[in-house]
Amino acid sequence: MKKTILLLIAFAVGTTAYSQVIFNPKAGYNYSYFTGNFEDVSFEGRSGWQVGADFRFGDEFFVMLGAHYFESENRIESLGSVNLPANDVTFNIKGIRVPLALGADLLKGRRIGLRAYTGPNMNVVLDNDEDAVNTSDLIYDDIAFGYSLGVGIDLGIFTVDAVHEWGLSNVFDSDSITSKNSRIFLSAGILF
Repeated sequence: MKKTILLLIAFAVGTTAYSQVIFNPKAGYNYSYFTGNFEDVSFEGRSGWQVGADFRFGDEFFVMLGAHYFESENRIESLGSVNLPANDVTFNIKGIRVPLALGADLLKGRRIGLRAYTGPNMNVVLDNDEDAVNTSDLIYDDIAFGYSLGVGIDLGIFTVDAVHEWGLSNVFDSDSITSKNSRIFLSAGILF
């Protein structure tokens, strides 16, 4: 994973001097869901929102680097021995998502374009409502990694993107509960 990220960064830096750069601020909706191995707790991801920007380096083939602030709501229900303050706890996760992707234009015209891209991303948790959960087993880890696959449509200066991010690392700072948090992102933006 680290080698892939370093290779993509080196490629982005190397191609910047020879290619066009597109700045794409965007905002949108996200939905999270959990996968993992847990017996005493039920996790339910819910909706949230994000705002941020991507830089695209290249023309028909491009490297995309971005930073997005996100918030998502999650629900935890105790099913057994985990010591939660209540049977049902809803809490928010706030963080920064940093995607790095390789992509290609599938269709490119003067007024419409279709793109596909894929690559790793890092999620840095800024706030996780620790006090609402009140158990060390359910405290979010500060950094989680994922892998994304996305498609985008360019309509003149406007963009619409749909991205699926699969969680690759355990989101909890605990060995007793293993869970990965995946997300679906829908966003709209403007090209500069």
